[in-house]
Amino acid sequence: MKHVLFGAGICLAAMAVQPAISAENAVPQEPAKIVTAKADKTDADRLQVTDVDRKTIQFVVKLHIASLNQQRADLFSQTFTKKTQEAFESPDHMLAFFSIRYIPVVHAKAFNFDGLSLDGSVPIQHGYLTDSKGNRWRLSYGLQHIGNGDWRIISTIIEHAPGDPT
Repeated sequence: MKHVLFGAGICLAAMAVQPAISAENAVPQEPAKIVTAKADKTDADRLQVTDVDRKTIQFVVKLHIASLNQQRADLFSQTFTKKTQEAFESPDHMLAFFSIRYIPVVHAKAFNFDGLSLDGSVPIQHGYLTDSKGNRWRLSYGLQHIGNGDWRIISTIIEHAPGDPT
Protein backbone atom coordinates (compact mmCIF):
# COMPACT_ATOMS: atom_id res chain seq x y z
CA MET A 1 0.00 0.00 0.00
CA LYS A 2 1.42 3.39 -0.95
CA HIS A 3 0.30 6.71 0.43
CA VAL A 4 1.37 9.88 -1.34
CA LEU A 5 0.71 12.67 1.06
CA PHE A 6 1.08 16.42 0.86
CA GLY A 7 3.00 18.17 3.54
CA ALA A 8 4.46 15.31 6.01
CA GLY A 9 8.32 9.13 10.01
CA ILE A 10 12.36 8.05 16.23
CA CYS A 11 12.39 5.98 18.86
CA LEU A 12 9.92 7.97 20.91
CA ALA A 13 11.63 6.90 24.09
CA ALA A 14 14.76 8.56 22.72
CA MET A 15 12.79 11.74 22.18
CA ALA A 16 11.98 11.82 25.88
CA VAL A 17 15.66 12.22 26.72
CA GLN A 18 16.18 14.96 24.14
CA PRO A 19 16.72 18.44 25.58
CA ALA A 20 13.78 20.81 25.49
CA ILE A 21 13.33 22.57 22.17
CA SER A 22 14.56 26.13 22.29
CA ALA A 23 16.16 28.69 20.03
CA GLU A 24 19.56 27.68 21.46
CA ASN A 25 19.36 24.00 20.55
CA ALA A 26 16.96 24.01 17.59
CA VAL A 27 19.76 24.52 15.06
CA PRO A 28 22.96 22.57 15.66
CA GLN A 29 25.96 24.84 16.19
CA GLU A 30 29.01 23.46 14.44
CA PRO A 31 31.23 24.45 11.56
CA ALA A 32 29.63 24.08 8.15
CA LYS A 33 31.01 21.37 5.88
CA ILE A 34 29.61 21.05 2.38
CA VAL A 35 28.04 17.69 1.51
CA THR A 36 26.68 17.03 -1.95
CA ALA A 37 23.41 15.09 -2.00
CA LYS A 38 23.58 12.11 -4.35
CA ALA A 39 21.66 12.58 -7.57
CA ASP A 40 21.89 11.74 -11.25
CA LYS A 41 22.67 15.32 -12.22
CA THR A 42 25.71 17.27 -13.35
CA ASP A 43 27.82 18.87 -10.63
CA ALA A 44 26.20 22.25 -11.38
CA ASP A 45 22.73 20.80 -10.78
CA ARG A 46 23.54 19.13 -7.44
CA LEU A 47 22.27 20.66 -4.25
CA GLN A 48 24.85 21.67 -1.68
CA VAL A 49 23.71 20.57 1.78
CA THR A 50 25.98 21.38 4.73
CA ASP A 51 26.33 19.10 7.74
CA VAL A 52 24.41 21.73 9.73
CA ASP A 53 21.62 21.71 7.12
CA ARG A 54 21.51 17.91 7.28
CA LYS A 55 21.16 17.96 11.08
CA THR A 56 18.54 20.70 10.91
CA ILE A 57 16.55 18.68 8.36
CA GLN A 58 16.69 15.66 10.67
CA PHE A 59 15.61 17.82 13.62
CA VAL A 60 12.55 19.06 11.67
CA VAL A 61 11.62 15.50 10.68
CA LYS A 62 12.02 14.26 14.30
CA LEU A 63 9.92 17.18 15.55
CA HIS A 64 7.29 16.43 12.91
CA ILE A 65 7.00 12.77 13.89
CA ALA A 66 7.11 13.32 17.64
CA SER A 67 4.60 16.19 17.61
CA LEU A 68 2.11 14.22 15.47
CA ASN A 69 2.60 11.12 17.61
CA GLN A 70 2.10 13.15 20.79
CA GLN A 71 -0.73 15.22 19.22
CA ARG A 72 1.06 18.57 19.75
CA ALA A 73 -0.62 20.85 17.18
CA ASP A 74 1.50 23.87 18.19
CA LEU A 75 4.76 22.10 17.31
CA PHE A 76 3.43 20.01 14.42
CA SER A 77 2.29 23.02 12.40
CA GLN A 78 5.74 24.62 12.71
CA THR A 79 7.32 21.80 10.69
CA PHE A 80 5.54 23.01 7.53
CA THR A 81 6.01 26.08 5.35
CA LYS A 82 3.86 29.16 6.01
CA LYS A 83 1.98 28.43 2.78
CA THR A 84 0.88 25.02 4.10
CA GLN A 85 0.07 26.46 7.55
CA GLU A 86 -2.13 29.15 5.96
CA ALA A 87 -4.18 26.48 4.16
CA PHE A 88 -5.67 25.52 7.55
CA GLU A 89 -7.92 27.45 9.90
CA SER A 90 -5.71 26.65 12.91
CA PRO A 91 -2.91 24.35 14.06
CA ASP A 92 -5.58 22.10 15.63
CA HIS A 93 -7.37 21.73 12.29
CA MET A 94 -4.03 20.96 10.61
CA LEU A 95 -3.26 18.29 13.21
CA ALA A 96 -6.71 16.70 12.78
CA PHE A 97 -6.32 16.65 8.98
CA PHE A 98 -2.89 15.01 9.02
CA SER A 99 -3.72 12.63 11.88
CA ILE A 100 -6.20 10.91 9.57
CA ARG A 101 -3.75 10.76 6.65
CA TYR A 102 -0.56 9.91 8.57
CA ILE A 103 -1.91 7.06 10.70
CA PRO A 104 1.45 5.16 10.76
CA VAL A 105 3.13 8.29 12.16
CA VAL A 106 0.38 8.82 14.74
CA HIS A 107 1.08 5.26 15.95
CA ALA A 108 4.89 5.44 15.64
CA LYS A 109 6.97 3.36 18.05
CA ALA A 110 10.41 3.68 16.43
CA PHE A 111 12.06 5.67 13.66
CA ASN A 112 15.49 5.46 12.01
CA PHE A 113 16.94 7.82 9.44
CA ASP A 114 18.10 6.53 6.09
CA GLY A 115 19.81 8.54 3.35
CA LEU A 116 19.24 12.00 1.96
CA SER A 117 18.58 12.15 -1.78
CA LEU A 118 17.67 14.83 -4.28
CA ASP A 119 14.58 15.20 -6.46
CA GLY A 120 15.37 18.09 -8.76
CA SER A 121 16.40 20.78 -6.29
CA VAL A 122 14.39 19.34 -3.38
CA PRO A 123 16.28 17.36 -0.73
CA ILE A 124 14.40 14.23 0.34
CA GLN A 125 15.10 12.83 3.82
CA HIS A 126 14.31 9.11 3.98
CA GLY A 127 13.70 6.94 7.02
CA TYR A 128 11.99 3.83 8.35
CA LEU A 129 9.20 3.90 10.90
CA THR A 130 7.76 1.01 12.89
CA ASP A 131 4.19 1.49 14.10
CA SER A 132 2.51 0.11 17.24
CA LYS A 133 1.48 -3.07 15.38
CA GLY A 134 5.03 -3.77 14.21
CA ASN A 135 4.41 -2.69 10.61
CA ARG A 136 7.36 -1.01 8.86
CA TRP A 137 6.96 2.09 6.72
CA ARG A 138 9.39 3.95 4.48
CA LEU A 139 8.95 7.70 4.87
CA SER A 140 10.34 10.23 2.42
CA TYR A 141 10.13 13.91 3.38
CA GLY A 142 10.66 16.65 0.80
CA LEU A 143 12.04 19.82 2.38
CA GLN A 144 12.41 23.46 1.43
CA HIS A 145 15.07 25.85 2.70
CA ILE A 146 13.26 28.95 3.99
CA GLY A 147 16.31 31.03 4.90
CA ASN A 148 18.30 31.63 8.07
CA GLY A 149 19.31 27.95 8.13
CA ASP A 150 15.68 26.83 8.53
CA TRP A 151 14.05 23.96 6.63
CA ARG A 152 10.37 23.00 6.41
CA ILE A 153 8.48 19.98 5.09
CA ILE A 154 6.76 20.42 1.73
CA SER A 155 5.85 16.82 0.86
CA THR A 156 5.73 13.29 2.23
CA ILE A 157 5.48 9.82 0.80
CA ILE A 158 4.66 6.91 3.09
CA GLU A 159 5.08 3.40 1.67
CA HIS A 160 4.61 0.06 3.41
CA ALA A 161 8.06 -1.51 3.79
CA PRO A 162 7.90 -4.97 5.36
CA GLY A 163 11.00 -6.43 6.97
CA ASP A 164 14.26 -4.73 7.86
CA PRO A 165 15.30 -1.58 6.00
CA THR A 166 17.93 -2.16 3.35
